[in-house]
Amino acid sequence: MQSDYRTLNENAHLRGPKITAAQVVRNFVLMSVCFSFNHGCVTSLLGLASSTLSDRLSGLQSGILYIFYLLSALFCSSSLVGVFGSKGALVSGVFLYCFYVCCFLVSNIDDTYVTWISAITGAAIGGFAAGNLWTAQGTFFGETVKVYVQISGENSKEVTTRFSGYFAFIYLSLEVICKLLSSFLYLFSGDGLVYTVYAIIAVLSTIGMLFVVDMKQYVNNYKSTPQKLCSSDKVSGVLKLLFTDGRMIFLYPCIMAFGVMAGFINYYANGTIVKDSVGKIMIGYLTSTTAGVAALSSLIFPRLVNVLGKGPILVLGQLCFFTEAIIFWSISNAKLGHYTILFILYAIHGIGRSTYESTMRATFADIWKNDQQAYAFANIVVANGGSTAVAFLVFPHISKEAMCITGIVMSVLGVVFYMGVRTTIKSAGIDDEPLLEDDSTAPGIDMFNYGDELVVEKKFVLRGKGGVKRKLKVGDRLKVTEKCEVGEGAGKVTAADGSWDIPMWFYAKDHGKVRNTVVKAYEYVVVSDGKETYDVDDTLIVTKKFTLRGKGGVKQKIKVGQQLTVTSKCEVGTEAGQVTAADGSWAAPLWFYGKDHQKVENTAWKLGDVLVLTKKKVTLRSQGIAKKLTKGDTLRLLEKIDGSYMVNGAEEDWGGRCWFRSKDFKKFERYEPQEEEVEEKQIEEELEDVIVV
Repeated sequence: MQSDYRTLNENAHLRGPKITAAQVVRNFVLMSVCFSFNHGCVTSLLGLASSTLSDRLSGLQSGILYIFYLLSALFCSSSLVGVFGSKGALVSGVFLYCFYVCCFLVSNIDDTYVTWISAITGAAIGGFAAGNLWTAQGTFFGETVKVYVQISGENSKEVTTRFSGYFAFIYLSLEVICKLLSSFLYLFSGDGLVYTVYAIIAVLSTIGMLFVVDMKQYVNNYKSTPQKLCSSDKVSGVLKLLFTDGRMIFLYPCIMAFGVMAGFINYYANGTIVKDSVGKIMIGYLTSTTAGVAALSSLIFPRLVNVLGKGPILVLGQLCFFTEAIIFWSISNAKLGHYTILFILYAIHGIGRSTYESTMRATFADIWKNDQQAYAFANIVVANGGSTAVAFLVFPHISKEAMCITGIVMSVLGVVFYMGVRTTIKSAGIDDEPLLEDDSTAPGIDMFNYGDELVVEKKFVLRGKGGVKRKLKVGDRLKVTEKCEVGEGAGKVTAADGSWDIPMWFYAKDHGKVRNTVVKAYEYVVVSDGKETYDVDDTLIVTKKFTLRGKGGVKQKIKVGQQLTVTSKCEVGTEAGQVTAADGSWAAPLWFYGKDHQKVENTAWKLGDVLVLTKKKVTLRSQGIAKKLTKGDTLRLLEKIDGSYMVNGAEEDWGGRCWFRSKDFKKFERYEPQEEEVEEKQIEEELEDVIVV
């Protein structure tokens, strides 16, 4: 049977060494740990800056950090990903971040000139690193999800949510450790010891990032386009996505609300309220509370997303920013300067932050794919970096009340704008709905499901908003973006090749004019091209003696009962293949001609065969399905694709077909009914004959 499909590991020899799903997860965890330790040092020092540096210098340094963060996101971040790949950009980003960490060590010298120069220079380099680093992290995240989905066959949106939870938990947990470290070190010494330890951790995390495996080599059909190191073309790409895709501009206020309140916490709350009331030794404890609550929330929110969808979680984050801004505004600094109130406020900020770190990024990864993904994550950097930079530069010159009002306004706009765009997100098939199972794959209900690819077999016209029409020709391919029942409801589709991506209505009257290329779970059809083949590694048992021939007139007489191993695939009865002795008595491949094919019996599995699990348990997967089998469970072989099979239950429908790969073959045997079962069946047949008589 011919197919263009190739599994990841079966084509690994074309791209490099094999990789498993477990290795993908471990590699992602390694990246997350190195990234998080490095970034944890940076955020810890950012929180301490307003309490260790002068008010003017701390505001200017942090403002410059975020300005360069913004500029690098616009001009260089996507280009570095394109030139060096996501892994190379990650390595360069954490390396440059070390300059920001080390600048505090240099600024500790008792010289005003040196302090200012080192602080500003380190901030500029660190800001450039930040824009590069976060865009690289987003791209690496997207590549990792693709590879994992290719291997496991799981639903991509579920994998995105899970991996974003992994990253957020590691990132925020290690940030907690880094921030607690400052309060711990202050018990023994001053700023010098704190700065030295952070510098060591930043350098070690950079070394660790070198051992992260580049995921793009495992992405199917990955195409790399040479790009310049810095280019205004990237700015146009980011801005084009911002101003041509309405979903992006409407999501900006959600990100900016976090940026404004993060600037307020780091500049004013840490540098004024905490420092003047409970002392800067408490900054580490308070900021680690924010990170700790965010880390715990990152474990809870993915579960809530599966029930509520991403929308309510994003709105919750905006309500947190709104609440803390209101409290800081309405209560005086003297009353705020107590442990209980401060810990509560920093915890609320942690909940809001978690929605930004995990849910917001997962939403972006779901909406924007492929080439647009780097630009999408760069837009997160632009929104966050721009709002935080303005906060740090402006807050030293305005009152606390004005700062809080800014946070209130941005959080309100975040809710209003998100609710306005939510309908657009849902109509595009983005996972803003709960990930609950439905009956769309049950027998008897024919559905066009999200992601199904349809081929037009009779021309018709699609219609969209504002009277937009699109004429379709025979052979055009469509992708379903909103599911519907065949012949009943109206769904939505876009062009499968991406030539137009605005979803258009696909009415029931046109459903009969397309063919769904996706085989439904309940269609128990053995997929075959009608040609029986002897495949590589099949074992053949000789039933009638004959002679094999090889190069140079070599002959080998084959006896009845002897076993042969196929080394070259051939079509039964027509083509000549090659075989060797299964017991290794002779290894040189010999020709196996069509005239001798009927003299052997193939012991390999055939399509339609029923297999039984002989081991304790195994899990088979496909798109959105994970079927757990225990010893004695059976399956049926339905389709063979390049060494792997598509299977379903032999006695019940699993809700979809699953991949049955070579690593699991040894756990199964061909199912043979027990003698008792055969006897019972024979008795039943005899009884039926008696009844008929």
